[in-house]
Amino acid sequence: MESQISCIKMMKRDARTRGWVPLLTAVLLMIALPVSILLQTENKIQWAADVLPQFTETDMAIWFRELVGAGNGMTGTVTVFCALVIGMTGFSYLHSVEKTDFYYALPVKRSRFMTVRYISGALMFIIPYIVNYGLVVLVGVRHKIRIAKAGLWYGRTMLVTILFFLLFYTLTVLAMFLTGKLLAGAVLAVGFFSYGMLVSFVIQQLCIKYFATFLPLEGIGAILSPVKLICWKGKWQAVKTYLMLPGI
Repeated sequence: MESQISCIKMMKRDARTRGWVPLLTAVLLMIALPVSILLQTENKIQWAADVLPQFTETDMAIWFRELVGAGNGMTGTVTVFCALVIGMTGFSYLHSVEKTDFYYALPVKRSRFMTVRYISGALMFIIPYIVNYGLVVLVGVRHKIRIAKAGLWYGRTMLVTILFFLLFYTLTVLAMFLTGKLLAGAVLAVGFFSYGMLVSFVIQQLCIKYFATFLPLEGIGAILSPVKLICWKGKWQAVKTYLMLPGI
């Protein structure tokens, strides 16, 4: 007999069970977004006043937008790390016979249980990220940086970061399904993240060795690996890179 327990209650129970995960996510995002950007913005304003008085409000707005987007590699690193941790903790029960028997004995369909578990994990990142991104906007408003004119750009940056998180999160969950040990799942997830960089490195090294006229393609790893793309190429610029590929 299937239980009538609501999805909201199941999510709340999951959040209580893994209470340290959303807390860790919130702390890391706070360091990477509002705290880091606040310190860099104040330093930039002081530098502009002392060294470069002709640094206009438009220049400051462009610099701040770059800092929030492509210039903040820390956000990309935190996004990848949080996706790995949330995915592993959410589905680690698959590697324990006792936990699997317990959860599957509940009067809830497995598909519903796993769906709720997946959504609950995604919200553990999305909600803190939106809150901290809002704090970043307040930092810009407090320092009289033009935010309203680039509102659509900031919205796109936030959406792209969430989509990248869902990509890494889904790959981690898939790795947990395909393996039988927690360590093996972590290794496979990292392999999913970095396969593009490894493939491009091997191909370029072989071409350099056997083709005298070969010229290495700079940035090819960013096209093949979403990890390098989000960390070093910037969030919105990353999507534009993919969209500019031939045939897309």
